[in-house]
Formats: sequence, structure tokens, C-alpha cells
Amino acid sequence: MNNIWANKTLKTMLKFFRHIRQNLLFKGNLRKYLVYAVGEVFLVMIGILLALQINNWNDARKNRQSFELLFDNIEADLISNIEESNIGINFYTEKDSLLQLVLNEKVTEEMYERIPVFRNLILNGWNYDLLMDNIQILIEREEQAPAKYKEVFPLVKSYKNWVANHQRNEAAVIDNVDDNHIYFSENFHWFLRNDSLSIQQSIQYFTIDSLYWNRVGRYAGLQRRLGSRVNRCRNEALVLLAKIHLIRNKIPLAKLSSFFQQFGLVPLEQLDCEEAIAWRESFSYLKLGYFIFNSTQSPVQLIVHEENKAPKSITIPPYVNWQIRSLHEINSNHILELGTQECEMQYRPAKNGFLLIK
Repeated sequence: MNNIWANKTLKTMLKFFRHIRQNLLFKGNLRKYLVYAVGEVFLVMIGILLALQINNWNDARKNRQSFELLFDNIEADLISNIEESNIGINFYTEKDSLLQLVLNEKVTEEMYERIPVFRNLILNGWNYDLLMDNIQILIEREEQAPAKYKEVFPLVKSYKNWVANHQRNEAAVIDNVDDNHIYFSENFHWFLRNDSLSIQQSIQYFTIDSLYWNRVGRYAGLQRRLGSRVNRCRNEALVLLAKIHLIRNKIPLAKLSSFFQQFGLVPLEQLDCEEAIAWRESFSYLKLGYFIFNSTQSPVQLIVHEENKAPKSITIPPYVNWQIRSLHEINSNHILELGTQECEMQYRPAKNGFLLIK
């Protein structure tokens, strides 16, 4: 619409000055004719520049609108991915507890018979599909992005890299499951049969054969690595979504804690510095990372305490750098201590936990 108006205005100006030139030539006034000719060229140049500027404004407006729509889609994709990741984290956590029972030789024949899932532990997985098409479109359009979104791209690329890392680990688990299917189908006639005799023979194999224990251990290692990647992808998606919401003024920095909790995360349990530490057994063998976000403008030191081990210090960067710190080595049998010179507060990690430092 702006281009049409500019073109009509330019044509009207040209018609007006053409009429003046014709009158001057008809009257034989060469000096005034030259003055008007120069003025006409000057005004035509201004008209062209004005039309170009209007066109640039129009293109910039369309570009902003297209990016706003793209980020609407990315927000929806991230929310879907976070919800899918939460399902996956629960799946891997629950399955890992069953695998550990097998590895600890605590599954009896009666449990194998009563709970069929124990007989199929290493023969299946969980399909984890993430929506990444709009993320890829955004990366390809990085140079055209409005200035306010420039600082999003390091987070976008980090998220994409972790998803790719997850996909490689997922492929390894799928290959292991396929290998287990081939192994059982080629070596045991009871495999895929449901009659009572076949079930009893399979239970005898599961409880006696040491090679099965090795297969469970191999599968458990791959599954735990994949579960930790799902957890990291969820955390990366959360910090990216939070950043986008802050840029688009959908949430203030002070509401980040509520934002994380609406996606199933829970604040780490607070412990008084004077309270004696009660060490707990780890709730999972999965290396689940905990989302730690420093909302201050300065780096913060955390001391990680573990029973019978020397404490170690880690640095959490300020929010101005907008970095995520996912601590995969920390589990429920660790304690986090906040404070530079002396203890200010202690925290105990929890499943789907996060720490927001204010």
C-alpha cells in the first residue's frame, strides 16, 4: 500500500513539472527552464529516496511480523517438547529403578511371573519425538532476526546440539534393543511365546543366566545416558523458553520461579546452615541434571558436598550472560552450599529440581 502511494505521488509530481517546463519553453524563458529542470531532478531524487525508504520500512515491518509469528510457533514447540521430556524423564526414572533391582539380583521368580514388565525390560524403549523444524528455520534466518532476538541464538544452538546428542544416544539404545530381540529369537524357543511352559523357561533363564545380567547392565548404561540427555534437553528448552518470554515481556524476571514450577519443576529443599546434614541414599542411578539459575548480576559460588568426599566449588554465571548450569553429577545424596565467605543457605537436590538464586 505504501509503495502504491509513493508511486502515485511521484507520477503526479512528474506530470506537474512537465507541464511547467512546457510553458517555460513555449514562452522562451531558458534560464527559468534550467532552474526548474534542476529542481525537478532534485525532487525526483527525493521522491525515489522516499519511495525506497517507505519500501524498507515496509520490508522491516513484514520481517518483524514474520519473526513474531515464528517465535509464536517456537514457543508452542518448546512447550510441547518440555511436556514430552517430562514424560520421558518419568519413564526413564521408573524403568531405571526396575533395572537396578535386576542388577542387584533382587527380582525373584515370583516377581518375574507376577510382573510381566520384568521379562521385557531390555526389549523396548520410549519414542521421544521433538518438534525442531521451527528451530531450524530460526537458525537459518539468524542474519535477518530483529536486534532484540540476537541474544537468543546461542541458547537456540545449544538446545539444537543437545537434541542432536540425544538422538545419537537414542539410536544406540534402539540398536541395543534390536540386538536383544535378534539374540533371544535366535537362541531361545520360548521367546515370544505366552504358554505357561515357555514363561517358566524364560523366568528360569532370567534368574539364573549370568549373561542376561550382562545384557541388562549394557542396556541400563545406555538407557541411563539417554535419560540424562532427555533431562538436559528439557532444561535447555526451559531456559530458552524463559528467555524468549522475558524478551517478549510475557513474564518478569521476578516470576521465573513460578514459570519453572508450571512445567513440573520443584524448588530444591532448603536447609539451614546450622542443621546437621542427614545423608540420603540416591533416589536414582540416572545422572539427572538440576537447573540452577543465577538471577543476580554477579557470579555466585556454590560448594558441592558429598558424603566422605572433599567439597568442590562451582561458579554460576549471572543472568546477564544467560547461561544454564545443569549439574549432572549432583544427586539426592549431595548438598549444595550457597555463600562466598560463609554459608548463607544449603540445598538438597530433588527429582525435577531447580535452584533460582536471587
